[in-house]
Amino acid sequence: MAEDTCVRRMVPDCGDSEQKGASEGFCPDWDVCMPFGGRLYSRDGCVQFEASGTAPADGVYDRVVVQDGCITGVAGQEVASYQPRPCTETPCDCNSGSGGGGSADVSDDSANLITEDASGLLARLYASGEGGITVSGSGTQSSPLRIQAGAQTDRGYVQSGNDGVVVAGAGTQASPYSVSHKTGSAGDQTISGMRFDGYGHLVGYTPPSSAGTVNGVIGRNGVEAATDIASGVVTLDLQRTIHNVQGTYRLGGFDVDVDQYGRFQQIEREVEVAEGDRYFGAYLVGLDSLGNITSVTDTTQDRTVVYHKASRRFTGSEASVTFTTALVGNFRVTLHAASVTSASISIDGVAVTTDHGTDWAGALSGARYALGQHTVSVSGSFTGPGYLDVEIVTGY
Repeated sequence: MAEDTCVRRMVPDCGDSEQKGASEGFCPDWDVCMPFGGRLYSRDGCVQFEASGTAPADGVYDRVVVQDGCITGVAGQEVASYQPRPCTETPCDCNSGSGGGGSADVSDDSANLITEDASGLLARLYASGEGGITVSGSGTQSSPLRIQAGAQTDRGYVQSGNDGVVVAGAGTQASPYSVSHKTGSAGDQTISGMRFDGYGHLVGYTPPSSAGTVNGVIGRNGVEAATDIASGVVTLDLQRTIHNVQGTYRLGGFDVDVDQYGRFQQIEREVEVAEGDRYFGAYLVGLDSLGNITSVTDTTQDRTVVYHKASRRFTGSEASVTFTTALVGNFRVTLHAASVTSASISIDGVAVTTDHGTDWAGALSGARYALGQHTVSVSGSFTGPGYLDVEIVTGY
């Protein structure tokens, strides 16, 4: 902060002729931002200036930066320039050819083919050859470029890698190389429907049409093959299991009869279960019609499980309770309140016949409710505190 150099001015006191300096609160404090980070402010009737930024150099700027209503900076931008094309009407008409002399700007780019000499502009193509390649001509219509390759003295040689391949020819245009298989001594052959040519290539296949083409039978994966050498007949049979598995087994909801070879002889369904959810302790278990468990849910984490009764205390003029039943049955609902003028009991949003006295209301549902979540609510004119009780009745 800048040094306080304020000279406090004398002000008159209307009560007497005594002069005194300005006191705190004589004039409200104020602040005014100045360009480029400075500010002008008043404290205790004294005006001071504080500079916290750096003013730009003298010049003309085309952009001004404003922040929170104050000028915080300026910036300049170069004025765009325009370079006219070489041939313009001023100072001369290039198309007329009567410019009275002069020169043209030639690009110094490495890819430029145009040069300027005493006779004018010249566009020329340069090319050179390497590795036995020669280039002639100037690249014009009258003298096109000619690219020629010199005579090659290198020559390739080919030889066979084994005695099954024959190489012939001198490797010239008149006598090119010829590479071929040697012909086999056995000639064309057919084996198990497969036809081979004299070079050993597979050239065809015909599915066997008689048993005489079968060369042998091998037993695998629990199948035994017994061959009678004299008759050439092969007998197939199942292998006996290592362990005796013959008997009846309960698999899921089915009884399965298995013989000594492990084959299923008969399958009968023996279990029939009503599909749905069942509670086993705090777990909700889903069962299919075969008694298989399809899902298991831990109900202690996210819901209140009720086996016989549910209860909720209330203090105002509204009462409801939401719970998950573990039993199937009717609901007996009882409301105890400080006073009851009227009441209507609903189960899952459906009203049921309701009785009430001066401090109670009750209902016994005619319908039976399945396992799962239910909500019991009471509306009407009653006041708490009190209790809303729901009892699950499995039979009456």
